[in-house]
Amino acid sequence: MRYGRHNHRKAALFTSAVLATALFAGGASARGGHHHKGHHHGGWLMKAPIEKVAEQLELTEEQVQQIEAIREEAKAEREALKDDHQEKREAMKALWTAEVLDREAILAQFDQAHEEMGAIKRAQLERRIKLMSILTPAQRASAQEMKGHRGKRGRSE
Repeated sequence: MRYGRHNHRKAALFTSAVLATALFAGGASARGGHHHKGHHHGGWLMKAPIEKVAEQLELTEEQVQQIEAIREEAKAEREALKDDHQEKREAMKALWTAEVLDREAILAQFDQAHEEMGAIKRAQLERRIKLMSILTPAQRASAQEMKGHRGKRGRSE
């Protein structure tokens, strides 16, 4: 009986470790790391060369400037989050490599990371709304159509 309970605890801790690692690593997209190509955080409006976006959507100079400002803001946020992410990864690693595991501290760190990921996702959504608000209805329709074509090609760009 005791052996089974011990294995159950090990399994639960392992599951927590996997979840925590996935959360910290999975959040890398918002922190400047890699993520699924074509994800809906502004997509190619944020990544494609501005000249290409301007040409394909027939943007005005004012729209180009607004998009560039949003891109710069996002870049600054990613840089700040990248440093914070590294510190949190090291803190979590220290918790997992401690001689005695502190369940409450690990769970608290996980909960905090989960909350932060929600805030990051919300900021990405806000940014997408800002980007799409800059465009005219016709430009938004074109952007959606281009996004659909990219998806059919496997989101390779």
